Amino acid sequence: LLWKRYLESTKSKWDLAKVIVPAVLFFVLLILLYSVFDFFAAGALEPFLVPLAFWIFVQRIVVQIMYEKSSRLQESMRMMGLSDVAYWTSYFISEGVIVGFLLSFILTIISAGGLFNDGNFGAVLGYLFVFCLSAVPFCFFICAFFDTPQTSGQATLALLFGLFVTHIVVFLVDLASIPVMSAQIICCFVPPIALQLGARSFLKSYDGLPLSAICGIMVADIFIYSFLAWYFSQVWPSKVGVSKPWYFPLQRSYWFKSTDYDNNQHHEIVSLPESMEEGTAKEAPIPTEEVNEKLLGAPAVSVHKLRKTFGAQVSVNNLSFNMYENQIFALLGHNGAGKTTTISMLTGLISPDSTHGDNGASVYGHDILNDMEGVRQSMGVCPQHDVLFENLSVREHILFFAQLKGATYESAATEASSLTTLFHLENRQDHLGAELSGGQRRKLSVAIAVCGGSKFVVLDEPTAGMDPLARRELWDLLAALRKGRTMLLTTHYMDEADILGDRVGIMSLGQMQCIGSTQFLKNTYGAGYKLMFDKVPGMTKDQLANLTTFVQESIPEAKYFETDGCEEQAQYSLPFSTVSKFGPLFTHLDDHLSSLHVSGYNLTITSLEDVFLKVGEDHTVTPHEAKAPGIGARKYESNFISQTVGIAWRKLTYAFNDFITVPLLLLPSAVAVGAAIIYNLRVISSDLLINDLVISAMYLAGYLGAPGLIAEFIVKERNDKLRNVLTVMGCDFRAYWIGTFIADYIIMAIPMVVMWITWFAAGMSDFYAGTNGLNFLVMLLFNLHLIAFSYFFSFIFTNPKSCISLMPIVILMLIITPNIILLIVINICLAVGVTISVAVQGGILLWGIMVLTPHGALFSAFLNTTQNFSSLISSFPPVGAVIAFMVVESALFLWYAYYTDAQSVAVLPAREDPHFNPAVLRNLDEDVQAERERTLSTIGGSEPLRVERL
Repeated sequence: LLWKRYLESTKSKWDLAKVIVPAVLFFVLLILLYSVFDFFAAGALEPFLVPLAFWIFVQRIVVQIMYEKSSRLQESMRMMGLSDVAYWTSYFISEGVIVGFLLSFILTIISAGGLFNDGNFGAVLGYLFVFCLSAVPFCFFICAFFDTPQTSGQATLALLFGLFVTHIVVFLVDLASIPVMSAQIICCFVPPIALQLGARSFLKSYDGLPLSAICGIMVADIFIYSFLAWYFSQVWPSKVGVSKPWYFPLQRSYWFKSTDYDNNQHHEIVSLPESMEEGTAKEAPIPTEEVNEKLLGAPAVSVHKLRKTFGAQVSVNNLSFNMYENQIFALLGHNGAGKTTTISMLTGLISPDSTHGDNGASVYGHDILNDMEGVRQSMGVCPQHDVLFENLSVREHILFFAQLKGATYESAATEASSLTTLFHLENRQDHLGAELSGGQRRKLSVAIAVCGGSKFVVLDEPTAGMDPLARRELWDLLAALRKGRTMLLTTHYMDEADILGDRVGIMSLGQMQCIGSTQFLKNTYGAGYKLMFDKVPGMTKDQLANLTTFVQESIPEAKYFETDGCEEQAQYSLPFSTVSKFGPLFTHLDDHLSSLHVSGYNLTITSLEDVFLKVGEDHTVTPHEAKAPGIGARKYESNFISQTVGIAWRKLTYAFNDFITVPLLLLPSAVAVGAAIIYNLRVISSDLLINDLVISAMYLAGYLGAPGLIAEFIVKERNDKLRNVLTVMGCDFRAYWIGTFIADYIIMAIPMVVMWITWFAAGMSDFYAGTNGLNFLVMLLFNLHLIAFSYFFSFIFTNPKSCISLMPIVILMLIITPNIILLIVINICLAVGVTISVAVQGGILLWGIMVLTPHGALFSAFLNTTQNFSSLISSFPPVGAVIAFMVVESALFLWYAYYTDAQSVAVLPAREDPHFNPAVLRNLDEDVQAERERTLSTIGGSEPLRVERL
């Protein structure tokens, strides 16, 4: 795992930069502020700015872990035998290395700038290092409660901001009712607050908990949050993985696994439920081929009465079957039959219902309910959708997963070389997972499933997306690799199941319908042979009746059956027992073919596809339904307005059905409510100016994650090629962007309205009445500015995950960097004797905050409308200038987004091929030239599609 994380970090150019650069800039800003504003006491700014320097470090860890969790990479590693302790330990150590790089840069700046009141260098190093180490398991603990990086990333920012405000309220406000020392000890068990307390401890006036005690508690935090992260990741319900009961550490079965494998305790009990009332079912036998266990041995995998429901929907109902070593068991079923749910239960992605005492499954003697870790020690999985690491090569994937299974590096390297050759990936072994084609990714997924000596191999549609040649090659490989393994195969290719499946089970509506070899199923469900005649056009019913009589004279058991949608053929079923009569029949047919009004005939045996269709015939669309009104091609007249409304409706529907909308709406709304409480209770200060300053900063922080979430949707559409699909289907560029903008504005209007309500509810008159209520206009323009800003930066990113994790960094950099530049200029001016008042310096810095981001513009506008700063400080940006910047920048951002999008899918101009020689056409062979002219002469103007001289 450490080796994997090292490879990923070295191949990701942003991994270290997005942690180090923001932190370094914050400390540089600290030094410059002290150098310009000399009235600040030494160490006074560190409690406020040092925590902000580490916010991105904390959020990055959470987003990175949640990306692996949401994309099922984490669960995929667990299915291949990875233990939770090894996973978290590797993360802790690898982040510790990154912390070393981070602190080396920070300490260089601290030593040069005299920060932390010129405190002891070793004390500062130890304090920051211990915080960073305690923050890592703190992030693990946060991750236990979320399923997506979008939600967790925004929740982390909200939590850090809330803890920041908590520190201000508890320790910087004179609250006599709070025992300070006790509160400090309690708060030190939350690493972000401990970081702020440690920064305060360097002040000369500080008389609270000593730094040594703070660091000691943070060391304890490492173990406390490691335990909490381990426990809650096991018991907290999640979309992926099986949750354990809250008391699982008290269970003897958790600590002492049973490793005995009794070959005589598995018996195949297969039944077909006839009813599902009250969750019970009467059992009736289903067609099942007898198995000679003396020849095959005991079942390696035994499934008994497995059941899974989702609400009132029964997905898998009392499913039972056995699988044997050295065999491939093909599990078939129509879409929604329960195949994927069954595989998810067997691999531990979801837990089965515990409705019976004897239900469940065992894999090589390990029970899936009580010993999933034991099951996964021998399991290899090729999931339906490829789960690969973007920054690992083909060879590194196999090396990594083989070592997860317990192989040494040498044996894993040998196996990686042999498997890349076996799967014809040797020419791509150094290519990253993100660079592989769909078929190559499937090959790699199968190679990962069989590496490391996997005994139970689950292959969920392994050949999906492969070309016919690659599929045939993989079939041969799987047939050879099944030796010593038990394989479970699902597929929608019936020929694949026919060739590979030693035993086949067909599911329908969550129940097993039949089990046996392909020959057994054909004999059970097949009608024998099919004799098919090609009718002569215009064949009458009387002529068809004569043909039927003719066939039945030779084979009385022959039966005619109609085939909807195949009116050009007449088909007859012939039982297997009539094979001896085929010779005379074919002789008579050859002699009377023309008189029977047929042009030819052919004979086929019942295929597995026929069996599949017969078993699932109650769950398919009938030809009558297919011909019903509403199915088929229709022509619609589209227009700009209907497309705009459709795009907006699509985005709103997607947003409110997606959990990502929650942090987008909840975080700014929660900050607005918190700001109203702080304003109303005056917990920060009785001075209205300070209150307004803090509340404006809170509003800025509340919208810090919004641009990343808005841009993520745009980037994801481009990555999934949906944007191109919309264009190909005739979506107007203007309709796309206007519709998307309308939907985003409606979504962002919700927290805006919440903010307005809190202004009136808390009596924040300087916000709703200041400058004749201009703040209402400011918020309307801010939403416009924020959305346009998000669209602009959506073209900077190519990965949706990067939008979420990097956009807050980008915003902070755009706020900090201009101020660093301005502070440097001010320092130069002061050094050469130019006098600049403190008020003017502050006003200049507000211009730096305002000019590049909507967040800075909002902050500046609120300070102006609530306290009328521009009338007090001539250099302060007036509210009119702020509004002008919002409007101009919004227009520029929207134009750039529209223009860039239009250029990305624009039709290329036609041009002549410089290498084309017209003489080639003049010197064609006469027959070729004649055929070319004949073909061109047939082209008219009414063809639906015409390709000419391409």
